[in-house]
Amino acid sequence: MKLVIDRKIWLRGEGSANSRLLRQSDEKLCCVGIFGRAIDIPDDILKGQGSVRACSLSSRNQWPEWTTASPEQPNKSHDIYALYNWNDLMGVNEKEREEKIIELFAKHDVQVEFIN
Repeated sequence: MKLVIDRKIWLRGEGSANSRLLRQSDEKLCCVGIFGRAIDIPDDILKGQGSVRACSLSSRNQWPEWTTASPEQPNKSHDIYALYNWNDLMGVNEKEREEKIIELFAKHDVQVEFIN
């Protein structure tokens, strides 16, 4: 799968307290929210949620298993939590952030392209 992340709508680098899959105040999405939208998760499910696990139970079967693992399942959940972390880190070099996001998604056969 190819995932296009548009920097104009990409919410990043503001810390986890301010990050959401889809932030209501400005309609920006974190990288996982952009991925969710790309796999047809409706905006009303993404809106205001801080993680995939925070989304409604009924929507979880629409997400790939690697995105829904709990922190208690470190072998399964490492990549999704690393994506949240790299997306939200404040003060990190943008090139490094993008490289890490590309690397983490690639482990799950998702090829990322950044635009704008």
